[in-house]
Amino acid sequence: MNTLLAAIGLMFGSWLFLNLAGAVIVGALARMLLPGKDKVGWLTTIGVGFLGGIVANLVAHVAGWVPWGENSGILGSQLGAMGLLLLHRVWATRRGSKTPPVVPPSAS
Repeated sequence: MNTLLAAIGLMFGSWLFLNLAGAVIVGALARMLLPGKDKVGWLTTIGVGFLGGIVANLVAHVAGWVPWGENSGILGSQLGAMGLLLLHRVWATRRGSKTPPVVPPSAS
C-alpha cells in the first residue's frame, strides 16, 4: 500500500511540476508577445499560463478542433494565455478608471 501511495505521489508531483513549469513558460511568452505596462507579478503570470491552457483545451474540444482526450498543445495554450492577458488588461483598466464610460447621446 505504501508503494502505491508513493507512486501516486510521485506521479502527481511530476504532473504538478511539469504543469507549473509550462505555465511559467506560456505566461512569460504571453507577456513578451503582448508588451505593455502591466503591473503583474509572477503568481499572476503563472495563473495566466495555467488557465490559458485550460481555456484553450475547453474551447478546442467544444469547437471540435481537437478530439476528446488530446490537448491543444503549446500553441493553443499560448493563444489562450494571450486572450486571458488581454482580458486582464481590460479588467485592470476599467477597475482603475474612476470616470464613467462615455455614452453617446441617443437619437430620439
